[in-house]
Amino acid sequence: TIGLRSDKPFSGTFLGNGHSLTANISSTTTGTGANDQGVAPFHYINNATIKDLKVAGSIASASYHTSGLVGFADGTNTIENCLVTATLNISSNYAGGFIGHGLNSSTTILGCVFAGTINGVGDSRNNIGGIWGWSDSGTPTLVNCLETGTYTNIASMHPMGLQKNKGSITNCYYVNPQVGSPSNACTVSGAVQAVTDVDILPLGDPVAYNVSGITAYVNGISYGGNFYYNPDRNIKRTITGYGDEDGNWAFIASPVEESIAPTTNNHLIGALIPESTLYDFDLYRLNPSSEMWENYHAHTADFNIVNGMGYLYAAKTTKNLVFSGIFNADDTKTITGLPQGWNLVGNPFPVTAWVNRSYYVMNGDGTDIVAVNDYIANSVPVCTGIVVKANNAGESVTFSTSAPSLSTGDNGNLQMALTKAGVRSDAFQDKAVVSFNEGSKLEKFIFNEQHAKLYIPQYGEDYAIAFSEGKGEMPVNFKAVENGSYTLSVNPEGVEMAYLHLIDNLTGNDVDLLQNPSYTFNARNDDYASRFRLVFVANDAHLGGEGNDDIAFISNGEIIVIGIDGNSVLQLIDLTGRVIASYNATNRIGMSGMVAGVYVLRLINGQDVKTQKIIVK
Repeated sequence: TIGLRSDKPFSGTFLGNGHSLTANISSTTTGTGANDQGVAPFHYINNATIKDLKVAGSIASASYHTSGLVGFADGTNTIENCLVTATLNISSNYAGGFIGHGLNSSTTILGCVFAGTINGVGDSRNNIGGIWGWSDSGTPTLVNCLETGTYTNIASMHPMGLQKNKGSITNCYYVNPQVGSPSNACTVSGAVQAVTDVDILPLGDPVAYNVSGITAYVNGISYGGNFYYNPDRNIKRTITGYGDEDGNWAFIASPVEESIAPTTNNHLIGALIPESTLYDFDLYRLNPSSEMWENYHAHTADFNIVNGMGYLYAAKTTKNLVFSGIFNADDTKTITGLPQGWNLVGNPFPVTAWVNRSYYVMNGDGTDIVAVNDYIANSVPVCTGIVVKANNAGESVTFSTSAPSLSTGDNGNLQMALTKAGVRSDAFQDKAVVSFNEGSKLEKFIFNEQHAKLYIPQYGEDYAIAFSEGKGEMPVNFKAVENGSYTLSVNPEGVEMAYLHLIDNLTGNDVDLLQNPSYTFNARNDDYASRFRLVFVANDAHLGGEGNDDIAFISNGEIIVIGIDGNSVLQLIDLTGRVIASYNATNRIGMSGMVAGVYVLRLINGQDVKTQKIIVK
């Protein structure tokens, strides 16, 4: 322990340089004198500075004013950029995360985090302070501090401390609310309960210190991989580009609980361009009943930004949209009564959220929207809108601050991406997804008519996301808006395929996508829609486990054989046992001219022989 006695305090400067001090302190003394109380790594300080230090380990005490850093503070002191993760086992009252007793000192605690544990030993303990245990008449100053500790068997606790209305608090945050009614609980404003989310981090403006893994921002503090966001501060989102000129758009949403008028939201409504009738922004909402985009200028009387709804926005110049107010601190929000058709909804929280269905998001360039099938793995960022489809009036969509659980029977999905030659490599064209056994589907939403499109037709509808079993074939429709060279590539996510082929119905090309996961072809804008089909068989595990010995299936008038290599021999045998045809290294057998009946296929790969019955109707 440093500063063992009140007449021999620590009065120097201790620079931790980001290192850890692991405490192992235990005291059973129950005396009432200053030298008996205040058990801590620094027992007594007077006119001292402690910076950039981490305190771990354990501290056990039977006396008052136990602390994770300083027992007693006298004079004028500074504690800056320190972190306490130690465990305090206390059997008396008035303990504090950083200071046990502030006496009559002027002590400033700057950019510090208490993430330790305070355990009450014996009867439940009273009057505990997350940062500051007690102060007689001094002036404690807390700036940019965070309380995120763990407390057990504690009857009363204040997250900042026990100092009544003394001192000042600025930009401090706490995770744990006050427990019970501690004596002389802090009444100084300047500390608020924080919302935790690491994805908010880029939205803050950093303050100039980060040594012990603590970074202070104007709207919160980051520590341990999490960002503790002050919900009473605003949220910024940068919007770049202009829809009418560059085709750049953004889906935006408000995390503010109350509806807000666009004119009251900083930078959302721009100004009239000089010598023009145009404004330097575009703001639209999607009317589901008419599936029309409604511009703000035509509906100013009733055009509010509503929590849980999404909007289409573009700005003439780069802008920081600022959302301020009371943020939605719930864990779940269900938007009910969606009109039938397309709906633009939005993340209603000041943290990352998930939704419970497939949806569309704006692509990175702001030029088109992308179908999202795996809504469990993909979250919706803050201030972001998404498009969902209600097949019936009155449907709902639920946003949650935690990811939904994985559904049963999920066998992954096959993503198909379409690009066009002659444009930059990151330019978006279109995507379609085959979801195996998940059961999710999403109809095609046309946002940009200038892009080529991929469709998966099912049940008379065109889908961007459609579901299928792990075996069979699926048509893939294609629409080119201009002549040129296109590339269709696939990415099986979470699906192990035994057979995956793309058939070009126009040219007859058969592409083994397991060997060549992309196919480049020439197209005209008068190509017929049903240009492609996928033929696929997942491996045994994805078809329901062991015992699946199929080596072939029938597709589009052909027998498709799985597991062919350059040395394979395939025999077609009738019911009398006669070999009526033999093939070398081929995986497709035309059925034209075959007599209806039952046949046996025999596949010979060296010493390995497999057979399967085939019925020709």
